[in-house]
Amino acid sequence: MRLLLMMMGLVAAPVAALDYSSPESWLCRPDATGPCDTDMSLSEISPGGIRPLPAPPPAIAAIDCFYVYPTVSRQPTGNADGTLTDDERYVVQQQFARYGEVCRRFAPLYRQTTIASVSGAAKGDTALAYADVKAAWNHYLANDNRGRGVILIGHSQGARHLKRLIAEEISGKPVQRQLVAAHVIGFNIAVPQGAVAGGDLGQVPLCASGAETGCAIAYVTFAEAFPPPRTARFGRAGPGMRIACTNPSALLGAPSLTGIFPSRPRPAGSAQLALRLTDEQPATASYRLTGLVTARCVEAGNASYLAVQSPVPRIAQAFERMDSALPGWGLHLIDMNIALGDLIELARRQSAAWLGKNAR
Repeated sequence: MRLLLMMMGLVAAPVAALDYSSPESWLCRPDATGPCDTDMSLSEISPGGIRPLPAPPPAIAAIDCFYVYPTVSRQPTGNADGTLTDDERYVVQQQFARYGEVCRRFAPLYRQTTIASVSGAAKGDTALAYADVKAAWNHYLANDNRGRGVILIGHSQGARHLKRLIAEEISGKPVQRQLVAAHVIGFNIAVPQGAVAGGDLGQVPLCASGAETGCAIAYVTFAEAFPPPRTARFGRAGPGMRIACTNPSALLGAPSLTGIFPSRPRPAGSAQLALRLTDEQPATASYRLTGLVTARCVEAGNASYLAVQSPVPRIAQAFERMDSALPGWGLHLIDMNIALGDLIELARRQSAAWLGKNAR
C-alpha cells in the first residue's frame, strides 16, 4: 500500500542517508586528516594573570568519541546539503577537537536543519537530519567500534539528535554496555521530578559523580542575573518533569568552571555575536579561564538550568550581551565552551573508570 501511495505521489519516498563509507561524509576520523587536526595551543587566564600552557601528552586512545555538532549551517535551505563548509569546520575545532586528549574522534557531517529554518526563513526536516546521524552511528558501530567504549558528545541540535539516538537505539540494548558517557549539552533533556532516569534518555541516568560511567551530563546555561523567562526556548519542562542539570564543576569537586574559548572568535549564530570574554590577547589559538566563573544548578518553578556568574566585569558584561542578543536563549552559544575544560577532564575520568571495569 505504501508503495502504491508513493507512486501516486501521496507519500514522499524516503531519502537515502549520506554515504558514511565515504571519507567526505566525515569531519573527523582517526584514519584521516580533517578539521580536528588543528592548532591546540592554549593559554591560561586566571586571577593570577595569563600564562601559556604546555601541550598535553599524546593520548593513548583506548576509547572513542562520537560527536554531533549544533546548528551552524548558513545555507539558505531548510536543511544543509551535507558538504563541509567553514561553519562546520570552525565549530568542530572549538567544541570537539580537544577531546582528542582522551579518545579517537569521530564526527559525521549531516544534513542538519539550518539557521534559516530556526529563523523561519525556510522549512527544515528534522527527520532527515536524524536519519543521517543514525546512519553514521550505525556505520561507526559496524566498521570502527569493535567493542570499544564510546562517549557521545553533542550540543544543541546535536544533543537533540543524540537524545533520540540514546532513547531508541542504545537504552536497554546490548550496546548500552559500551556507553562510557553521554555529554548532551544545550538542549532540553527531561527527567521525572525527583528521578535521575526514566525520561528522555530512557534507562541512561544522569551522572552523579565524575567517575560514574554509562551516564549523561546535560545542562542548559543561563547567567545567574538573567534566569530563563517564561518564553525561554530552553530550561523549562512540563508538569512532573524537570530539565536535567548536571554541573560539570560539581561533578569534579571543583569550585569553578574551566572554560576554553578561541582567542580570535568568529561571530556565531543568527545574532552574529563574537564570543570574547576577556580583554587579554593571548598569542595561542585558545585560552582557558580558571577560577573566574562559578556555576550552580538552579530549580525554580518549572525551570531548571546551570546558572553561571563571574566577579570579573568584562565577563559579566559579556554574559549580559549574549543574553540580550538572543532573548530566551540564555548563554546557549557558549554552553559547551563555558565548561569545556571540565568536560574533557570528566571524559578522561569516565574513560579510565570504564576501562577499569571492562579490561580485556
